[in-house]
Amino acid sequence: DMDSRPWSTRSTSWKPQRSVATLRAMIRGKLRDGRLPNDRAPKVWGGHSNEERACHACGSVVARDQWLMEVATFADGPPFQLHFRCFAVWEQERRESQS
Repeated sequence: DMDSRPWSTRSTSWKPQRSVATLRAMIRGKLRDGRLPNDRAPKVWGGHSNEERACHACGSVVARDQWLMEVATFADGPPFQLHFRCFAVWEQERRESQS
């Protein structure tokens, strides 16, 4: 359960993460204003990050030792990157916003 894991267990850096409620609110806001897409992703890749990148959902860096989800969009543009946890919350919030 994501709510019971306030610390990252995948990262060797053990940095505190935002609460799920805070993350959900951030993602809902970005879905509303278009900073994150509401559409289903046509293609998703996952793996360890080979460079440190900012997560498009939470804004924190996806470190090299963390799982990175790269999501293609239907729009012309580069894929966006999310932490695995942020991807799961984005997917759930995206689906809920369509129902």
